[in-house]
Amino acid sequence: MKLALNQKTMRRVALQLGLPGGVGVALLLLAAWGEWGALPAWHRQIDQANAEARRIRQTVQQQGGGVVAEVTPEQAVSALMARLPTAAQRSGVIAGLLQAAKAQQLTIDSLQLHQTDERVEGGPEARGTGVSRQQIDVPLKGRYAQIRAWLVALLQEQPALSLDSLQLKRADAQTDLLDARVSLSLWVSDARDEAKP
Repeated sequence: MKLALNQKTMRRVALQLGLPGGVGVALLLLAAWGEWGALPAWHRQIDQANAEARRIRQTVQQQGGGVVAEVTPEQAVSALMARLPTAAQRSGVIAGLLQAAKAQQLTIDSLQLHQTDERVEGGPEARGTGVSRQQIDVPLKGRYAQIRAWLVALLQEQPALSLDSLQLKRADAQTDLLDARVSLSLWVSDARDEAKP
């Protein structure tokens, strides 16, 4: 009897409140759940994350701060120049580019090389060294995944290459083969033999 009375009371209250009142009660219940149920758990997670960050900070400071020795601009330029291929190594880089395309089963009909007049001098400390740029245009055919994997491998393995542009074109919507035109720049060190000790 008591259960039936509660159900009757609930129905009567619900009818009196109507739809807007019912939505309001539901929102109040949701806010109460957030305040007393979810919010404390979120605060515990934030406190744990802050404690972990403090612990990591202390560990790094105890291990010498994790500070890398400062590098002068001249040392940074020297390190970069050491990673770039020389003019004599240029053909090896291009051959590697073609081999990587073959490994991805891409079809390359031709390769167009353009020597640019762009040159960056190494500065007075570099004694006659600099960097020049050679543009490489590669028209090719293949699937998107193959083209993407080839570009990722090239750019990760050869720091002297940079991607200038990529054009993709599909001849037919029914095929997954793409016609692509990839423009790359090969950055070459112009280190002169007399500059070497």
